[in-house]
Amino acid sequence: MLKNLTSLLLSKFYSKNESALIAHQAMPNEVCTVVVSEGKAPEWGEVTNFIPPEDGYLTAIGQASEPLGFLHALGGDAENVPSQSNSVGQGQWLYVSVPVVKGRNCYVWADKVQQIRVIFNKVIGGGY
Repeated sequence: MLKNLTSLLLSKFYSKNESALIAHQAMPNEVCTVVVSEGKAPEWGEVTNFIPPEDGYLTAIGQASEPLGFLHALGGDAENVPSQSNSVGQGQWLYVSVPVVKGRNCYVWADKVQQIRVIFNKVIGGGY
């Protein structure tokens, strides 16, 4: 009975069309903000730290300048925040992207990477 009642309430206030629209709101906006346009990290170190003005995605791209180039993005400075790392051979491109929250410090670190570009895309639907 509770399942039927829940189902009835959801059908009155929440449709599949709304579900698709809500999901679309979390997608990255086409307009981006360049955080770092031409960075490099010949040895392990912080490329940038960034406080996003809105909810969105932080993306870092770079080319390995030596074997085992490494790129890491961290979506905050607390426990259990999104992070992504990538390591490739010399001359290959690295790409990492993490969701970030408005006002939470985000970081990008790298080792043996050149032509580093870090961008921020806000989400289409904004945030809180």
